[in-house]
Amino acid sequence: MKLDIFLLCTHQTSHVVVMKAVRIPLVLFYFFTVSNPQIFAQNSVDSISAKLVLENMFDSVYSLKNVRFDMYSKERLDGELINSHSTGIMEYTPRRVFLRGFDAEGVLKNEVLYIEGANNNNALVSPNGFPYINLNLDPEGDIMRKNRHFTLLEAGGRFLVDMLKLGMNVYQKKEDLTKRLFIESQVGFYKITITNFDYGYQSYKVLEGEDSRSVARKLGVPEYKMVELNNAIDSYEDVTPGQILQVPNFYGEKVELLLRKDDLIPMEVRIYDDLGLYAEYVYQVFDTNLKLPNNTFKSENPAYTF
Repeated sequence: MKLDIFLLCTHQTSHVVVMKAVRIPLVLFYFFTVSNPQIFAQNSVDSISAKLVLENMFDSVYSLKNVRFDMYSKERLDGELINSHSTGIMEYTPRRVFLRGFDAEGVLKNEVLYIEGANNNNALVSPNGFPYINLNLDPEGDIMRKNRHFTLLEAGGRFLVDMLKLGMNVYQKKEDLTKRLFIESQVGFYKITITNFDYGYQSYKVLEGEDSRSVARKLGVPEYKMVELNNAIDSYEDVTPGQILQVPNFYGEKVELLLRKDDLIPMEVRIYDDLGLYAEYVYQVFDTNLKLPNNTFKSENPAYTF
């Protein structure tokens, strides 16, 4: 029985990088861009505009209350790109998640229900097959994290935004923003490309109390990439204080974002490193701030297999 498909949605889409610059309040920014549509009318605009769009994207993602999504992903695992497909519904605060994972033929593989603070903070899992019983699993444990870039708790895009923000802070300190950001206007979308021409690796000594996740969040780099880079690490949990790790200096060598123009939500995310495509997350559906039925996050919902 394989359970590693549970985290298809994480991304989360998805595991992202950023910059504290002059910030424009969300309402004012929307007023400004709506009142002045010509600001992004050209096929490409300068990096200052790209920065403003990115910062407003951050605000849009952070303002989400809930989402319904249908996502296809590719993640590089052991040198091979693994395709995944998941659908789900998520509330951000408190975190409540229902998701379905499908195999390559579109057959339901499993369903997962997680409610923050309930069920001993475990995820309820219906494997939709053997052993034909529901399982209670730690959403951050080895079984549900195995061979996945993200955990269930990192689903929904905010983790990516956190990582992009850290990177933007570095870009601002280096004062080379114009070399890194590029924006294009497409029908219904903005495409933003972040290129880190100085992408590489550096050594990091794990401090007392740190694990792979805290190191990744501190440095703004992919957690799985650290596992991939360091032969001494067999799993996410195999990190100890004093250990010297090789880690990337940025989240990716190149990051591509395709943002909906009406709300600046990322509908496609592609992350590249020095080996090529590291991860790709493509949303067919991403509906936001919905009025959800009362039984959306209840295991007795007749539409579910629990």
